Amino acid sequence: MKTSKIILALFIGQILCLGVAQTIFCQTETLDIVQYTPPKGWAKTPKEGAITYSDINKTSGGFCIITVYASTPSAGTPQKDFANEWAELVVKPFKAEANPKTENQTDDGWTSTAGASQIEMDGTKSLVFLTVLSGYGKTASVFSILSDQSYLTQLDAFMAGITMDKSKPAANPKPGIQNKNPGGETIQSSNAPGRFGHVIFKAPEGWKQTNYTNAVSLSPSSIPAGYNLELRIMESKPFSGSLQQAFAKSWTDALQQLESVSTYPNEVSVEKTSFQGWEYIRGQGIVNNKNEDNYRLNLFVVKLNNRIERMFAVSQLIPLTYGERLNAFQFGGYSEVVDDFMYSVKFDDWKDRDNSTANLSGGGIVGMYAGLKLGNGDLTNGGGLNGTYALFFSNGQVYFRDKLPTAGFDGINTQAAADQNIRNWGTYTLQNGKGELKLSYGSVPLTVNGSSLILITQNTPHKYVKIPSIDGVVFNGTYYFEGDYGAKGTPSITFTLDGKFIDNGALDILYHQSTTSADIAKEHGSGTYQAKNHTLIFKYSDGRKIQIAFSGLNYDRRNQSPPSLELSFNNDTLLKK
Repeated sequence: MKTSKIILALFIGQILCLGVAQTIFCQTETLDIVQYTPPKGWAKTPKEGAITYSDINKTSGGFCIITVYASTPSAGTPQKDFANEWAELVVKPFKAEANPKTENQTDDGWTSTAGASQIEMDGTKSLVFLTVLSGYGKTASVFSILSDQSYLTQLDAFMAGITMDKSKPAANPKPGIQNKNPGGETIQSSNAPGRFGHVIFKAPEGWKQTNYTNAVSLSPSSIPAGYNLELRIMESKPFSGSLQQAFAKSWTDALQQLESVSTYPNEVSVEKTSFQGWEYIRGQGIVNNKNEDNYRLNLFVVKLNNRIERMFAVSQLIPLTYGERLNAFQFGGYSEVVDDFMYSVKFDDWKDRDNSTANLSGGGIVGMYAGLKLGNGDLTNGGGLNGTYALFFSNGQVYFRDKLPTAGFDGINTQAAADQNIRNWGTYTLQNGKGELKLSYGSVPLTVNGSSLILITQNTPHKYVKIPSIDGVVFNGTYYFEGDYGAKGTPSITFTLDGKFIDNGALDILYHQSTTSADIAKEHGSGTYQAKNHTLIFKYSDGRKIQIAFSGLNYDRRNQSPPSLELSFNNDTLLKK
């Protein structure tokens, strides 16, 4: 089935150059009715009803993941087949456009329908491609996601080599569900460190702990009505295979514990090494229980000392209006709690690299700097400055990027953040006024120049100026977004010097939540605010809490009622009334 021209046509306007060496491919393989030739040297992850191939460019940090799915009965037309797969694989996990432009091609009774979209994950733009093959009462899919367009040539070659077998019936595997409940349950509410096998962990504040013979379960004692969330530590297993094999085995074990089935995890990361030095892999997907309820399962597998340690988080998908489904991961704070827990576990037979807590206060160069694009004026007195941020933490980590995290830095687990966003984070060394930043894509020489720093990127020195701490700053006055907002009225927020706020729609914009149902800032309200660690923390009187980034650029703390404020990771501008 020749589908390569379709893929290249979808993004031809965005591709400037595809001058990469031709990839060497392996022997032909078959999954159900799909025959293909996988790229040589790519990591292979077999799953139930699917096979994933992945590769990462260690120089640029770019990646490509190709997943081939086994066939299922057709919905009746190629258009319906594509719409169903696009909604499940692209719209729901990535919030992409619902009706992308598609290209069709027919060959030997098979119709291929291909679509593509640009998405953004944690500030990194990626491309997703979906090709759905329909014919003879069956449909199968090939889904790809890549962050580096140099992979398009290899993806094109992969798609060009696909052939279809019309003689086989649709696979549509649906294994049985085993009903096996772990025993020995006790409840703990203590927040003291706990142990399970080699794992040393600390339950999230306010969560309850249930001990089983083969697992430990943790869940929030308070969660929005109708939703659920569980963190579970599974028993370890001796293991000598690859991390991909460990993930496949652990996914199956997790399904057995949950009495659930799934056809695939729809997102599997490449192998990584954590800040503490142990190897791990993680992935997520949709699973179904015996009542056909859908859940989002997030699995985390660590390999060390000839064994694997496994943890997962699971939350039910709740159907809402307009086909949208929501789970507890999408509410403010829960996703961060899960990540913090998984990256913070310790093992009694592993020596961690650094146990100190990272903060932005201390001696030396600890703190925030900004540079590359300097405007006029004195930064500390409100002068203009735009460009790249460099935040040096007390534990030797550094954040180096043009935008801050959406929720700022207060309460952030820097090790978890670094493991998940390797291009944004690194480490630094400094001795006698000289040092370097060690990043995933290379090193950046560093020199102390008085109260400023000189960083050399692309063989060019750039001055970075230290940004004063924003801890404890307060504002006074009402600030609004300029523009015509129609019947909704002008979004604004009022700050008072005693640390209180009244929001009339401004925080909904500053929060930058793309999922409407998960936007806890969409309702107006009031409460208290605090500035800390380049973060503004808003605590509503009704119990809601949100955080937004606040760089402090162009802000003079001596003027508590400036003519404008730049808030959020996007430096959105609000004007004073």
